[in-house]
Amino acid sequence: FSARFLPLDVGAKTGVLRFYHNAQNRVDSIAVSGTGQLPAPLSLRVVDSTTSLGRIRLQWNPIPIRQGFLRYNIYAATTPDPLLLQDSTASGRIDSSTKDISGLVVGTRYYFSVAAVDSFRFESPFSNQVSVAIPVRSAEVTTTSASFDSLSGKATLRGAVNPFGITTSAWFEYDSLPLPSASARTTVQRALGSGATQVLLDDTTSTLSRGKSYFFRLVAQNSFNVRSNGNVVSFFVPAINVLPPAAPE
Repeated sequence: FSARFLPLDVGAKTGVLRFYHNAQNRVDSIAVSGTGQLPAPLSLRVVDSTTSLGRIRLQWNPIPIRQGFLRYNIYAATTPDPLLLQDSTASGRIDSSTKDISGLVVGTRYYFSVAAVDSFRFESPFSNQVSVAIPVRSAEVTTTSASFDSLSGKATLRGAVNPFGITTSAWFEYDSLPLPSASARTTVQRALGSGATQVLLDDTTSTLSRGKSYFFRLVAQNSFNVRSNGNVVSFFVPAINVLPPAAPE
């Protein structure tokens, strides 16, 4: 016959295996030894995510209470079967079975697994593996207003862009035809940086024809080539110069 000695507690353990011989009516003893190992955490999953901001929350089923438990280690990588230690839970808290992970890079897929760690720093087998893609968030674009200058025959177009942390540039499109149109003209493309707050933008058109309505919108594009079109706004260019009233004498 064969027998296997599996300690329930972590660390090196010894014991004695006794068995009885019926035919010879005697008891034999064999010394046994082994190293206990924590079981793998189960059911690792993503329970909450703000992936556009590079944050997720992992959760798993805690292992049964065992003497010698220390913490959980969280592993992450951008390829399957992660081996890079990303984080860990509080020491000694076997009920710490969730972990918030932040600072994840947009446009990247991550793979995660979890292992239990004992007081000898030995790890359990890995949990199941989960993966999550951090999407590229498009810029938030708002077209606001335009003002026409009768003396120059040009209009100033205005809008706002929130790059949401990704390097972004923006420009205005305008035409006397409804947008989008193949004949639309554009202003100079301007760099807006990679902030996470609204950036106000205004620019001037080329000379416009009189007596026409014009349509315009603000357009943004980030470093991942994700384009965002703002709402379309229209304004009218009068047929004759509209001069401000003369100051009273």
